[in-house]
Amino acid sequence: MDYPVEFFKDKSWTLDYSKENVPTFDHYAHYVNWVVEESGWPYLPVELPNADYKSMLNEALAIDDLFISHRNSETHQGWSSVCIHGESFDRTQAWNDYHDNKGKSSSDIIYDYCSIVTDKCPITTNFIKSLPFTDLQRVRFMKLDPGGYILPHNDRDRSILNPLNIGLNQPNGCIFRMKDKGDVPFKENGSACLVDISNTHSVWNNSNETRIHIIVHGTPLEEFNQLIYSSVKKLCNLDS
Repeated sequence: MDYPVEFFKDKSWTLDYSKENVPTFDHYAHYVNWVVEESGWPYLPVELPNADYKSMLNEALAIDDLFISHRNSETHQGWSSVCIHGESFDRTQAWNDYHDNKGKSSSDIIYDYCSIVTDKCPITTNFIKSLPFTDLQRVRFMKLDPGGYILPHNDRDRSILNPLNIGLNQPNGCIFRMKDKGDVPFKENGSACLVDISNTHSVWNNSNETRIHIIVHGTPLEEFNQLIYSSVKKLCNLDS
């Protein structure tokens, strides 16, 4: 299947972070709740302290043999994944996509660090353990080969800024776009964004480099909410 180039023709939309568009609250937690649950923002850049993007990228590239095709190669091209934390290293899909989980509930699923990956990726593992999250579920390296693409799709109906997507790199020419919402602003040498995957989105790695991201599914703790608020303050000039 050819990549739908039409999806990438219009990139005029940009998110307006104007202070005037943000309600006034008397506590930072209310800002966080509004941004994540009610704002309708498609993405929010978040600065992660002590993120050694280059070293984590090198660790991911060194375990290329462990990656498995993610979703169906008939609908996507060059997309693969491996779990750092999950049911097992090769269960990169949602738990209810697996036949042997039929009849179970989400509370029945046991997630843990996958030693076949973590033993070879100590810097990444320690970084994931340092993130202020609890109830970690799937945490995955997501690889997109040069020339690869992820066709337009959405992953849920409810609008919410979740999960955390950590771009270990974003090669020049690799585009992560949301329909009618512009490009998610990942940086070439590493960055992170909360993304609302209820929006139709697509990725095209129109470069000669492999793109590696980490997607974190879990429950953020108070410290992470403070990081969200710091990002909102900076982007929206709330102190001015």
